[in-house]
Amino acid sequence: MQASWCSLVSVNQKLAKEDPPRALALKAKTDRVTALVNETQAVQQHQQQRASAQFQHWSAVQDQRAAELIPELADRERGPELQREAVDIGQRLRHRPERIGAAVRFKSRPA
Repeated sequence: MQASWCSLVSVNQKLAKEDPPRALALKAKTDRVTALVNETQAVQQHQQQRASAQFQHWSAVQDQRAAELIPELADRERGPELQREAVDIGQRLRHRPERIGAAVRFKSRPA
């Protein structure tokens, strides 16, 4: 990769000496491509952050609903015990670990 980058630089330098208008046009195009790549990355990062925030909100709402329906889940002592039991049942039923984890991520109430 290093050798190709060096050869690209020397080609650009040669083009700048031999055909300055074409070299400027090439530079403008490469600058535009670089700007588009940077913009695309920024949009993707923003979308990931937004999706994460939406999931966290949804998860908190689900935790609240679960606590209303099954108050023991929110109990500091009983909640973790119920989660362990749910994991044991999931393992006995041979569910995949990631499915079990997703099902028992309830947060107990703080002290």
